[in-house]
Amino acid sequence: MWVLALVFCSAASHLSILAFGGDKGKQEEEAAPAYPIRLILRTSKKEYRVGEPIVITAYLENTSEKTYYVGSELTGLSTITSLHYILVTTLADNNIVVDEPRGAATSTWDSGTTIKDKLSQAYTLLRPNTLFGVAENGKVMLQPGKYRLRAAYREVEALTWTDSERSALPFPVWMRPLESNIATVVVLPRSPARSSHKR
Repeated sequence: MWVLALVFCSAASHLSILAFGGDKGKQEEEAAPAYPIRLILRTSKKEYRVGEPIVITAYLENTSEKTYYVGSELTGLSTITSLHYILVTTLADNNIVVDEPRGAATSTWDSGTTIKDKLSQAYTLLRPNTLFGVAENGKVMLQPGKYRLRAAYREVEALTWTDSERSALPFPVWMRPLESNIATVVVLPRSPARSSHKR
């Protein structure tokens, strides 16, 4: 698989892919719709200072008894791809969308690539009571104020497959669009510099 990345703007960040099960801890405010798979958005804390990177985690949670394929080629939380993606949007307190760095990437499959090949290269099995997602450090650096963050998950590649191709899979691909809960953060002004006096 070849990937052509078209980056409109970039920001320094650290990206981690997460896959785990067990206790998921306390959720953020506003539960997502009751689908078998949910998209959960968290920040590392509720308050930040100006210039401090906001650490964001977004993950898919399988709450059902069924196993699904979900996208594993997640390139962060600000890039739209031709496979699948999680995209975070930030709204200021006046409901204005914050202008943030965005990117785009197009994947081209080699000739003869089968659906089985695509599943092994770009998908993972999300089994019951397991999680899979992305943690990103440094995506957002905001001015003082109150902000609401929300994530969206979109499957793109599997929508191009035929019904017969999808029905032949051992497990279904999750293709329904998902919207996360809302995570609210407050950005405070920088701490006043402490002056030191020499005697």
